[in-house]
Parts: sequence; structure tokens; C-alpha cells
Amino acid sequence: MRVESMKKASFYFVLSSLLLGSLLLLLEGTCHLLLTHPQWLRHSPSNFRSHFVDYYLNHHRGIIQNQGDHASWDLFLGYRLRPGLFTFSNLEFSNRFKVNSQGFRDDEDSLVAPEIIVLGDSYAMGWGVEQNQVFADVLEAQTQIKVLNTAVSSYSTVRQLRVLEEVDRSGLRYLIISYCNNDDFENANFRRGSRIRESWFVEQVETEKRRTSYFLGKYFQYMIKPAMGRLVRGSWSSSVLEDQRLAETKERERLYQEGAKSFLKVLDDHRDLLEKPLKIFVLNFQWEQSPSGLPFDGQLFDTPGWERWKDQVVQVPFRWRAGETYILDSHLNHKAHHRIAMKLAELIGEHPPSELRVAAKSEAHKFKEPR
Repeated sequence: MRVESMKKASFYFVLSSLLLGSLLLLLEGTCHLLLTHPQWLRHSPSNFRSHFVDYYLNHHRGIIQNQGDHASWDLFLGYRLRPGLFTFSNLEFSNRFKVNSQGFRDDEDSLVAPEIIVLGDSYAMGWGVEQNQVFADVLEAQTQIKVLNTAVSSYSTVRQLRVLEEVDRSGLRYLIISYCNNDDFENANFRRGSRIRESWFVEQVETEKRRTSYFLGKYFQYMIKPAMGRLVRGSWSSSVLEDQRLAETKERERLYQEGAKSFLKVLDDHRDLLEKPLKIFVLNFQWEQSPSGLPFDGQLFDTPGWERWKDQVVQVPFRWRAGETYILDSHLNHKAHHRIAMKLAELIGEHPPSELRVAAKSEAHKFKEPR
């Protein structure tokens, strides 16, 4: 009898293990199928889709500056894009990059006396779109004014202005600064003199390989298990989610305010570099609405000290519309880039180069007047 009981127990154990393993494989396969076909998630409930977005952003998405064949360490800027041709891909896109000798996603000719220079991060660099679809390229085609796009993924304002110091500014009339509400932390660190060490860069490249590698059970560990935990805790209830959203939005509003102050400090630090008659357009990417209205939009102009820049800087708030971003990736598609370019072209039309040249002569005349 005891032998029979042990056989039955072993049988049920093996059967349970097989069923559990089959269930795990089914769940892993289903998650993989949905993740690799994000269009199927477009109309799914946001609470459900958010788990795929979180998994993609934190455990699957490749970061261009963390890939050794796309970027290299730089003492002054932390890293640069590698000159030459390469393809940068993620689940929802695969784009060719043509990088010039200074590490920017632009051609060599654009390095010589551009009239418009774009400073920015991954949004302005054109993460997720082809080179001729990036708003800098569309703007050049629309205005017939030479544009240099110096944007590199994750560069915040301090590094962007370091780039401006090293490029040809002899023909510069317009400066477009792409600002994002995650720039504040890096701006504060770089203003204090922090640098990205080569050892840290190498470590990030190695971490990237491990982070994006798949192993059996990865979806269960990083997507299914957290979802089950939220379900057990009841954190999917509408009231709990609403409270979480409100708390997060209030925290973001505080960060917007701090970011506005930090951004203005960076501009003040580079006053000589940004002297008139240069016209500056601050392209402000806004992720969502804060309780006080448009985040950063009003707060920037309300920040003490901003009056020194009001005549020179034009703020260009940009909130993307439905269908202008990828489903999993937070970056903009070609539709959004085209709309940005048209808006900037319109603003440049309101401040033509001839106007700035007259202002430049006026400033030069004032400088030469006898004391």
C-alpha cells in the first residue's frame, strides 16, 4: 500500500509539474506574442497595457548610448554617437543612422556655418524615425535654411550647450533647444561639475546586454508576477489608481517647477554663449497635464529672473496627439516630427533672418560707439 501511495504521489507531482510548466510556457508565449505585436495592445485597457509598457521600457528596450557599436565614451560629453552608418532598432521601429565626424545625426555639410542649430535629447535626435523624417531635416527642407541637428539621446541642457560651444556658430541665427521634464537631475549634476567616467560607460554597455537578454520565465518574473501582486493588493481598483495618479501628478508638478528654475540657471550660466541677436526657441515636450494646467509653460515665465530672457526666447510647448507616439515606446513618430517642423517654420517666418541681421548690425554699432 505504501508503495502504491508513493507511486500515486509521484504521478500527481509529475502531472502537476507538467501542468504548471505548460501554463508557464503558455503565459510566456502569450506575453511574447503580445509584446512583439504591440498593435494588438492599442485598444486594450490602459491598466493591462501598462504592464507591457513597463516591461518593454525596463527589461527589453535597447538604449542607443548603451550599445557599444552605436556610441563611444567621451571625456567632455560622457559619450557620443559613433561616426558612420548603423541601424538602431527596437520592437516598433528600425532606423538607419548617418552620423557625421562630430558624432551628430546629420551630414558633414551641416557642420559648416549652419543658420539653425538644434540642441536636444532623443526626441530631437529622431529616436524611432528615419533621418529625413526628423523635425530638423523637415525644417531645413521647409525653410531652405541650413540646419545642424546636434541632439543626442539623454543629453540635457548643460551637455547640449557644451555641444554648442564646440560647433561652428559663424552663421547662427536661430537656436532650438529641446527641453524635456527629465532634464533637471542631469542639469543639476553637470552644473556641479560631474562627469561620466569611462568605467561607468563600459559598465552601462555590459548592463544593457544583461538587461535586454531573455531567459525562460522573464515575462513571469517582471510582468505576470507584479500584475498578480497588484491584483491581490487590490491596487487595480479605480479609486486606488486615481489616488496614485493624483499623487504622481502632484510630484511631477513639483519637478516641473524645480526643472524650470534649473533650466533658467543653465541659461544664465551660458549668457555669453547665448548673446543677442540670436533667437532662441525652447521646444518644451510635455508628457501630461498637471493640476495647474500646462506644466512648465506658465511656470517658466513665472520663475524669478526669467524677464531677462523674455525678448530673446520663444517658448514652443508641444503636447503630442493620439497616434503621434509608439504604443510601447514613449518616443514620437514621423507625424509628430512633421507637426513640430511646421510649427517651428511658422515661428521662423515671424522672425526672418533679415530681421536678425539688422539687429546684429545694430548691436555691433552700439558696441563701437565712443564712450
